[in-house]
Amino acid sequence: MVRMVGDSKAKKVNTFRGFLVDCYVRIDAMLNGKPFILHPMEGSSAFINQPDHFEIQEDVIVVGMENAENFMQIRSQRWLFDALFPGKQLLFVCRYPQENLENLRSWLLRIPNRYVHFGDFDLAGVHIYLSEIYAHLGNRSSFLLPSDIEERLAEGNAALYNQQYARFKNMAVTDVRLQPLVNMIHHYRRGYEQEGYIR
Repeated sequence: MVRMVGDSKAKKVNTFRGFLVDCYVRIDAMLNGKPFILHPMEGSSAFINQPDHFEIQEDVIVVGMENAENFMQIRSQRWLFDALFPGKQLLFVCRYPQENLENLRSWLLRIPNRYVHFGDFDLAGVHIYLSEIYAHLGNRSSFLLPSDIEERLAEGNAALYNQQYARFKNMAVTDVRLQPLVNMIHHYRRGYEQEGYIR
């Protein structure tokens, strides 16, 4: 294309195809049929630009981080993940940049692993999970629910709830496991952003 028209921008191509991954405990994976050790140093992550050839063991839980700040600080939230998934290997994935979400979702559909979505505890966060993940993965996916979420929602952000209410007040909660969370959000008329779990 560049040789023919002299312009590398003549056709829009997503060159940066793939998604970011991170972990704080070593994960043995495969990339292009070859062993690939995942253990990024703190302050870094790995970009998987050939997701069609990326394999992990079936017992690894994939944790999707809705917000980039939480993804960049997984070690500051390890206390939460260790409490919820004791002894389990966790691979953290990031849904940003947003145009790469389809690459991540295609990979998730191809693998058998359990997926847990860690997002904001507000109506918009529930909607993101239901529309972007649950609609595709079904019950192989779930929404991360910390044991203290009701206490945090009770003291949460009322402005956040008010901003989102008109758009999401009649949202169909297709994953019935999330109905108690949605009921809590409406009861307290507040939301709670996941960054609050960063220590």
